[in-house]
Amino acid sequence: MPPPFRPPRKSAPKNLADLVIPGEKPVCPSCGSKVKASAPFCSLCHQKLDWSAFSTAKTKEPTIPTLPPDAVISSTPPPQPDPSRPYFCPRSGEQLLRCNLDKYQLWVSRSSGGIFVDHLSFNELIQAEALWPQLRQVAQRLDSSATIAVDGRALVYIHCPLCSGPMARRNFAKTSGIMVDDCPHHGTWLDQGELLGILDFLAAGGMERTRAFEEREAEHQKNMRASMKSIDRNTRKHITRTAGVTQFWIDAYTDYDILS
Repeated sequence: MPPPFRPPRKSAPKNLADLVIPGEKPVCPSCGSKVKASAPFCSLCHQKLDWSAFSTAKTKEPTIPTLPPDAVISSTPPPQPDPSRPYFCPRSGEQLLRCNLDKYQLWVSRSSGGIFVDHLSFNELIQAEALWPQLRQVAQRLDSSATIAVDGRALVYIHCPLCSGPMARRNFAKTSGIMVDDCPHHGTWLDQGELLGILDFLAAGGMERTRAFEEREAEHQKNMRASMKSIDRNTRKHITRTAGVTQFWIDAYTDYDILS
């Protein structure tokens, strides 16, 4: 009889006591597979198991670090553009100009009419309704002074002016139909006409439509999960019935073979 198959040994500790993981089964020190408690041999590689060391091993529970009571947890704000550095337009390649609007900074391109704004400022600007008229004036001036035509709806992936990484295209507020270019780390790039479209969308109550859309989506996802559970339950019942019928015919043919 040939010897049993033994898989190649991995670099593992020699003792079961070193392989104790709280809440999990121990593993074989030879092949690394999980073994049953008090099993004399490993079911995979047939290695003899020494449980004396395992029984006396002291398992260490995972410790959760605790913060002092006076510790203050604060989220790190997103990186802001450095005014001392030059940034360049991803459409035309010219240097961006800084435009101050109240306490916010916009980086604009006269040739392409594009605007770059960091995430924090962009989220606050779309909520500051008092600044919308000034934003509209800036967008109109940039659109009128642009020297090149840019179609923001074209499927072109541009690079972030700050990190030169690829920017993702997303539908602003999910229901506006305005595709903006977004850097996950720094900010949003708006091509000519997109800021005006966003302001018109906000003025027409677009955020209310977005919230209603998200509520419908959440309800739809809930119904889909419930239907998938029902389908899974019915599938399990069908498999059980099919397996029972199959086993019945197997037993019948077995009895027939025995009798014949």
